[in-house]
Amino acid sequence: MSIAEDLEILCVEIRNSQKLLLKQQGRPRMASGGTAFSVNS
Repeated sequence: MSIAEDLEILCVEIRNSQKLLLKQQGRPRMASGGTAFSVNS
């Protein structure tokens, strides 16, 4: 398995987990922000 394939799978898994998080939080508007976590402190 190449590194590119590993990265691709990682990206997909991260995206899927973020979708799950957004569903649990009930905040679909955050989906356009790119990440499910707020980094601005």
